[in-house]
Amino acid sequence: MCSDQEWKERKKLERHLAVAKRKLAEIGQTHVLEGLRIGEKAQKNLLARQIINIDFKMLQHAIQSINNPSKSFQEFGSVNSATSLKSPIRVSLEYLMNCASEEKEDSNYIFQKEGLQLLSKSKTAIVFIVSEEGNNREAIETNGVSKSSLSKFENVLLGCSKFWKVEEDKTAPLIVVSPAHLINSYEKCLQDNNYFGMNSEKVWFLEEVQLPIVSMPVDQNGSKILLKSLWELLEAPIGSGGFFRLLLSNNILAQLCEIGVEFVEVCSLNDRATGGHPLFFGLVSSLRADVGIKVVENSRGEEEFDIIFSMRLLNRIAGRVDKLQFLASPEQHVHFNQDRNELATRYPDAPNSYRFRCSIYDSLNNCSEDEICVMEIFE
Repeated sequence: MCSDQEWKERKKLERHLAVAKRKLAEIGQTHVLEGLRIGEKAQKNLLARQIINIDFKMLQHAIQSINNPSKSFQEFGSVNSATSLKSPIRVSLEYLMNCASEEKEDSNYIFQKEGLQLLSKSKTAIVFIVSEEGNNREAIETNGVSKSSLSKFENVLLGCSKFWKVEEDKTAPLIVVSPAHLINSYEKCLQDNNYFGMNSEKVWFLEEVQLPIVSMPVDQNGSKILLKSLWELLEAPIGSGGFFRLLLSNNILAQLCEIGVEFVEVCSLNDRATGGHPLFFGLVSSLRADVGIKVVENSRGEEEFDIIFSMRLLNRIAGRVDKLQFLASPEQHVHFNQDRNELATRYPDAPNSYRFRCSIYDSLNNCSEDEICVMEIFE
């Protein structure tokens, strides 16, 4: 006999599943429901939760990108691509990692001072995006996350904490976007380090956005969601651009506005990460820019990014989050298939599917050059 809470949860799941079934029927994807008819209870529950978690509006928009590829905002892969933007400054990576810019003779002192003011007034927030690709698989792993990745996380936050005020209400809110199975490890890292002096109530852990992988269309029926088994969808993370959807779906954007945040820094976790540095925040604020981009020499592209958004721009992006651009990447995936009542696992010998990716840079497509400033980093 189940408790009242369990009964309520089950009824809630049933309601959401009924809505999802209707949406699957509308877009011609009812084949994924077959596993709900047969199998063990745990298998059915796994499939049901995956189905409920599909963002159908985003999926339909992504599928349209297969036949209507869009131009992507240049990812600033080289320093030369940034020269036309607003007042770029050049600093060394060593300077960023060690500099306090306390000398008034330092040409960057004014930016550093402005940034420290923002930090002291809790006008900033920091987002770290952890990707599976960025997790060093050659290092010793703890609960699925490499020790080197945890060390990077600790080192960056130790660097940030040097600039934060001691008072709990004067620290920057922190958001960590991560694969679901890594969240506990990063959360434990914060707990073991007493949250590096941060207010634990201003820390959010969010599971990265995923979309189903779909087949390459072979007839008028179009692309179909692929299955790993009868009870599991084939899914993949959409990349850094999913951050904007998370801000809205978890009501975090509204909470950041409520506590007075003016700038949000979004950066990947890598060995050159310098998130939360007052010099970068001060540069963006002093130049009245809506976007600040760190451009690193020998950049690793999508694996290495560091961007500051003004809250004004984030609210603008939020208003058109359903219009973010997707890239449909051809990939080769083993998948489960039901054809003429025959159940079989298919082993393709060529690309047979599309994975959808959305870059954080694509949010800048509607920004003018006057809204963007650049910090060039050299080693």
